Amino acid sequence: MIDATRNSISSSKAPVLAVSVPLSDSKPSVPANVKVVVNTTFTQSTPALVEAVKSALPNGVVEIDVRSDLATEAGWEALEEFLATVLVDRDPEAAKPTIVLCK
Repeated sequence: MIDATRNSISSSKAPVLAVSVPLSDSKPSVPANVKVVVNTTFTQSTPALVEAVKSALPNGVVEIDVRSDLATEAGWEALEEFLATVLVDRDPEAAKPTIVLCK
């Protein structure tokens, strides 16, 4: 599937700004001039998800599809704690990582 996407992007006359790939696909094969956005879902924080997002942040944009119940305070707190854990060791003077939250 990635090869078909890469070929479509390479031959497209429309500008392609970015390609969204699953966080688990750590080495997508896309043209050098196309930005890669990794995506994942969040229902609850796990050590594996925290480490995966931490390792992806230095490489570019991370899109997180929030699937926890944000209508409750517990849902917001879970998301806030997850993001705080992901960002805990980052240098405050370094460039801010780009995290896109979607619901």
